[in-house]
Amino acid sequence: MYCSECGKPADGKFCSHCGCQLQGQPTLPPVVDWQSSIDYATIIAVAEVREEIKFAEARATKKLNGDSFLDFMDQVVQPLTGGVSTRMAAKLSKPISTALGFRTGKSHRELLKLPPGKAIASILVGLAENGHQLTRVEQESTHCRLTASIPADLCSIDGEMRILIESTADGTLISAEAIIDGQWYDWGKCQRRLNELFQSVRAAA
Repeated sequence: MYCSECGKPADGKFCSHCGCQLQGQPTLPPVVDWQSSIDYATIIAVAEVREEIKFAEARATKKLNGDSFLDFMDQVVQPLTGGVSTRMAAKLSKPISTALGFRTGKSHRELLKLPPGKAIASILVGLAENGHQLTRVEQESTHCRLTASIPADLCSIDGEMRILIESTADGTLISAEAIIDGQWYDWGKCQRRLNELFQSVRAAA
């Protein structure tokens, strides 16, 4: 390093010849091994990961969901029911049926030969590609828990997907469950949602 003031060789914080502060070379940010990290904040800060999620959202299939169906039914049924909305009836019935213990759901657990950061990134991409919205992140030093919404459609009302990601000596253990409260039967929807999620993660392995 050379002093920018007197031009003589110098090191440290100040030039030993003229006493001026040395500016030094610009410090490069440390290289972060995000693929081996279990920390959600570290992974989502990676531009490559954010771009993949953005592209996945663009690829998401636009399907007729439950809300659209209720809108259609309102147009047809309301004139016959004196203005009673099927949308409002559905929203009121869910907490009642949930309180009565109505619930359907599936779960799956799998150990994959993936570093935890890569697994979390693949899960986020898979959620975005299939229309799930991330609603909660719970971070611990040894694991990360993600919660995402399951959108309503013609098979069921809206639900929730809970995903636990744990780093192990043999890879990454992913435990996921899809739950729909207020409904006894989902016509295989929870299982399909889990299959879609794990297919996305396996594709990255």
